[in-house]
Amino acid sequence: MPLPARILLAVALCAACSSDPQSGSAPTTDAGDEQAIVDTAPDLTAPDVTAPDAPDVTAPDVVTAPDVTAPDATAPDVTAPDAPDAPDVTAPDVTAPDVTAPDAPDAPDVTAPDVTAPDVTVPDVTALDAAPDVVDVPDASPDVVDAADVPLDVVACTGPTCPLQAVAGSNFACARFADGTVACWGSNQVGQIGDGTYGPSIYRERPTPVRGLSDVVELSAGVTHVCARRGDGSVWCWGANNTRQVGSGRSGSWEPNASVAVGVSDARQVACGGSHTCALLGDGTVRCWGANTLGQLGDGTTTARPTANPVPGLTGVRAIAAGNNFTCAALDDGSVRCWGEAAGGQLGRSLTAPVNVPTAVPGVAGAVALTAGVTHACALRADGSALCWGTNLYGVLGNPATSRVDVAAVTVALSSPIRSIQAGTRHTCALMRDGAVYCWGSNERGVLGDGRSGLNDVWRTPTVTRDLPPALGLATGRAFNCAVTYEGAIQCWGAGLSGELGNGAVQGFATPQTVPGLRNVVQLEARGLRTCARLSDGTVSCWGDKALGAPGWGQYEFGCFAPVPVTGIEAADEVAVGVEHACARLRSGTIRCWGPTTYGALGSATAGALPTITDVTGVRDATALALGYSRSCALLGDGSVRCWGRNYDGDLGIGAADAANHPVADRAVVGVSDAIGLGAGRYHACALRRGRTVACWGANGQGQLGDGTTATGPSPVAVAGLTDVAQVVGGAEHTCARRTDGSVWCWGLNGNGQCGADLSVLRVAAPMRVGDIADARALAAGDGFTCALRADGTVWCWGRNTSSQLAEAPASVGRGTPMAVQGLAGVTAITAGAEHACALLGDETVRCWGAFNDGQLGLGHLYVVRR
Repeated sequence: MPLPARILLAVALCAACSSDPQSGSAPTTDAGDEQAIVDTAPDLTAPDVTAPDAPDVTAPDVVTAPDVTAPDATAPDVTAPDAPDAPDVTAPDVTAPDVTAPDAPDAPDVTAPDVTAPDVTVPDVTALDAAPDVVDVPDASPDVVDAADVPLDVVACTGPTCPLQAVAGSNFACARFADGTVACWGSNQVGQIGDGTYGPSIYRERPTPVRGLSDVVELSAGVTHVCARRGDGSVWCWGANNTRQVGSGRSGSWEPNASVAVGVSDARQVACGGSHTCALLGDGTVRCWGANTLGQLGDGTTTARPTANPVPGLTGVRAIAAGNNFTCAALDDGSVRCWGEAAGGQLGRSLTAPVNVPTAVPGVAGAVALTAGVTHACALRADGSALCWGTNLYGVLGNPATSRVDVAAVTVALSSPIRSIQAGTRHTCALMRDGAVYCWGSNERGVLGDGRSGLNDVWRTPTVTRDLPPALGLATGRAFNCAVTYEGAIQCWGAGLSGELGNGAVQGFATPQTVPGLRNVVQLEARGLRTCARLSDGTVSCWGDKALGAPGWGQYEFGCFAPVPVTGIEAADEVAVGVEHACARLRSGTIRCWGPTTYGALGSATAGALPTITDVTGVRDATALALGYSRSCALLGDGSVRCWGRNYDGDLGIGAADAANHPVADRAVVGVSDAIGLGAGRYHACALRRGRTVACWGANGQGQLGDGTTATGPSPVAVAGLTDVAQVVGGAEHTCARRTDGSVWCWGLNGNGQCGADLSVLRVAAPMRVGDIADARALAAGDGFTCALRADGTVWCWGRNTSSQLAEAPASVGRGTPMAVQGLAGVTAITAGAEHACALLGDETVRCWGAFNDGQLGLGHLYVVRR
């Protein structure tokens, strides 16, 4: 299968992520992907949320166009008991995992439900029935998903526990197994795991069985609800029910147990939307239930339906798909009809008002399967090609020649036959006949699977998912994907803030993880969402978000999930990392920096609009570096310090604060001529002086300068009462020092216990000793936590722990008492980023823990789901 030229170039340049993206910048706004749906009010588009720590809510469709009708699984028919009536209250609004109150409604974002995995004949196992019989391609037409196309010698899983299908919701996923059972993982805010529980802070980081459910032959997932089709044609649903999308007829806002959908029998396919559900019956008709404020039920009204209701006049249907607030059906003649919300072009027409009856989509013929996202949809055709239509923000239509406005159906730029296609919120994916997966659109959280990430890393042409074994099924969530492989594994990639990757980490890894393939490391440095390592040969490799140093755009907006050599850095004696940029001190005493040019942080007045490796102007004989947010500082051989870049808070220490860019280090920090070491926080910096005292300058709103005030210090001020200092480090808004006797002292913001004080103490005005540590050899300060390396080679941490940066299960409340990182010994150096930390071991390998969603742990982009 020929690969796009740009992908071949990417592989040649960098095995991880240094290739250039497709041309065209990403739009700055989205059509809106959070829509709260209630029974009586119209859906309102909420502003796009792109903050890295607030996962969006969306669930895409998975569709497969099978050619061969496979018999339904024959697991014993066990009727799941009806769930007890839940109180009629509004379901929680899902916008960020830890802030949703239990009595607020879910906000469905994307409703492209997963439908099927391709039919595959497996020895000793019932043939897959992941796709309904009604979407079989007529015998006269070649079917790209014919079971004969699947090479049986690569199907390695043949037991009853083999996964046959995966589906994904906004921030959760489910899998169907060969024995007809189902297990789910991820967020369980409104009972979408199906284990009888629910709650705003309940997550399942590993697959959890759905109670009382068996003989399942198909799954579909909406934003926050799931439906299963059983072998007898009945449909069972669980999860959010605030708009009656479960179809049980009950009025509760959630159903934590699988409940039968009333009025559905002989179902051949089920499709879950954002807040509605539809079933395709054996006679080719369709029934829908749930929210109907935009006509998504297709019955000519806008009246919500608590149980299945026929779509009048629609017959001869072979496949269906439910989008956020719209629905589509492919007919036996290959045409497609859609209904519901229309303002985003999702009905294939330039309409502004919703349509509540099935309406033909122009320009689509030969359709055998469908998928629907937030405001776009796609049809798979019998010849293996695909057409997409609707809003093309982030290039989700998969055709680089297409404009970014609403358009009619266009052909996806894939030359090889497609087995199935899925539409997400800002991305779309296709599973090819040979098992390869291609994705396109926005690459936020690395959802495209090409080894890098970035919200504005936009691929308008399909790009292959790297390192993924041949897949037989694919599921796409809000900002993550999962694939069922021929080996019988489920692998997921992308965002994992709610445990949706099934890797045992809800928001971060609590156990130190080895960075694969990284050897001969002699220095580690982290800040923000990235980490860099200096190797024994003087080269530098980096991973995580931004500042990766590869020529072109890759170093600026995007991050890598595995270590990547920084092009143009050789013979380095030190590497330093800032919030968005990085610098290396070379053996020649010169400095080279890379990353964004914001505020002149790269140290050159001639830096162009596109960031490149830049030589810092006017700095020679540098002996140490310290970086913050868009500001860099260098210690020179004569004991003076020079800084460049941002100076809003007096960051440069030149005696005055200003809003000007300072790209040239032409002024020394005032009053410091005897420095022997540096430390830096986000907006402040400190110098360790020859007399073992510390002077700091810059932002001081939390007392991080240690002079007992909160006044900004554009000139260095002495840290009160602190002497005999061996090291100083800065966090976001706190500072810590290690004295020569091995004790640790901290000051500044203490809201998470990062200064080692009781959590009731918000701010520590003057240096305070941390615990009883008396043998510290090194310190590292993250954004809200601190770690100490002790003489016995162990690491002790305290402070914020929302992402397991303390190497413990994540918690909303920090800890002011240092505790040892379990399972970690023989450490020689430590470093800390925003919400992660890394340790260098005596064998020159690296282990990291904490937040991993931006690749800052260097573990790669694929994770295996483990039961």
